[in-house]
Amino acid sequence: MNPVFSYNAFKVFHLKATSEIEDVTVAEIGLSKSWGETLSTYFKTHVPLTFVLESDYIDKDWSSLLSLHYSAMHGQYRRHALRTHIFKGLVHPYRAIFDAAAVDAETKAYLGYFTVYHTRPRCIGRTHLSARKLGLAPGVMWCTERIRLAGQELTIEGFPFTSQDGKVTCCAHVAIWEIIRYFNLKYGYYGEYYMADIARLSEDPGFGRSIPTSGLFWTQILSAFGALRIKPTGYGLVESAKWRYLWHIAVGYIRSGIPVIIGGQVEGQGHAIVGIGLTDPWGDKTDIIVHDDNHLPYGTLSQNPLWCGFTPSAIEYVIAPLYAKIIVPYETSRMASLVIRSDSLYGFGPHGIPYGTNRRTLLTSSKSYKRALCARTTTTDYEFFARTIPLPKFVWITEFFHSNPKQICCEYVLDATTSTYDWQPFLLLRYPSRFWYNHRTHASDINDLQYADIAPPVPLWDAFPGNLI
Repeated sequence: MNPVFSYNAFKVFHLKATSEIEDVTVAEIGLSKSWGETLSTYFKTHVPLTFVLESDYIDKDWSSLLSLHYSAMHGQYRRHALRTHIFKGLVHPYRAIFDAAAVDAETKAYLGYFTVYHTRPRCIGRTHLSARKLGLAPGVMWCTERIRLAGQELTIEGFPFTSQDGKVTCCAHVAIWEIIRYFNLKYGYYGEYYMADIARLSEDPGFGRSIPTSGLFWTQILSAFGALRIKPTGYGLVESAKWRYLWHIAVGYIRSGIPVIIGGQVEGQGHAIVGIGLTDPWGDKTDIIVHDDNHLPYGTLSQNPLWCGFTPSAIEYVIAPLYAKIIVPYETSRMASLVIRSDSLYGFGPHGIPYGTNRRTLLTSSKSYKRALCARTTTTDYEFFARTIPLPKFVWITEFFHSNPKQICCEYVLDATTSTYDWQPFLLLRYPSRFWYNHRTHASDINDLQYADIAPPVPLWDAFPGNLI
């Protein structure tokens, strides 16, 4: 298939059918026929498309791999990679290169890019596709990346993706890179690390040589995160619950806006993927949206997986990369809500939790929580009080609801920076007719409990929208 426009290092293709996607990816990009078929299937609901091929692209991750390993190999590995930009619709060829930012501002046509490295058989490199424009929001964590196309700035809102090269990096390296790259773009506190950096940080002489890679043990994953200023917590199989326990843990952290590494067995070999979202951000009957580096971005981990290599029953461990100030893990906060609920003073009772409720626990920053309080459609003394008291940087919220998870009948706000052994870790308890405040600025063994009535009582109010909405 011939380009509709070509200028220096750029070529523009108009793709009106999925077969044309396969033709371009095989003949022009140099992918295998199987990868061409995969990409044509992946984008079949979005045709027609405009592909802009940018050759002689210097990709920082490929440059790091080239420096670390490929420059020492027999054979010539080019310094440049090939980057493909994807626009929805048939964009005018000239504008697709020289006026792309204006096109996207007008039509929101820019879907993102994928990069192709000179490695085989795995060659899909740094990739960032817009979750929102692919119809995956709400439900997917996203960060904003700003890239340059012929000098213009374009933005992408999605979750970074790449695949392993099979020599320097494996699936676990990729999972670490995707998470730290997301944190870097989302928060800025974490540095930008390249694939070779991740390979170096996960080296352990006790396991022998690291290149060519034979995979990582989960202890190496934990150590690599520690070197990146992240304090991960890991979960293995529990005999009484098996994979369902790990599934529940993964969903809880993902609902909190924390991507997790999910590990298991695929055809007898260990494999790791990244959980980045939920198909239903509100309810419990949800599948997990994942990045599986053996496939393409935004797959689903479910009984009928899509773009994902294994099913929930194959899960063997979950690793949650937590910020250092998040001390209380998910399962502890969830158990604490049960302990609080059973207390005769401020749990069940005339001012407490109605019977027959469901509960949902998630983590958030106090800033996000107070912002959500400002947006509630019904405000009481509780909202004004909670917005004006000091709260720690992170809090766990447990919400109780009947059938509609968006309308709750009580909520607990727990201190995520306290000890896991704290017998009274809550900050605020909100019920329909009363709220409690635990003044935690005193010594840890002294609690100053205060309460105030809510008049008139409010039976239901807006839930915290979560970190995936």
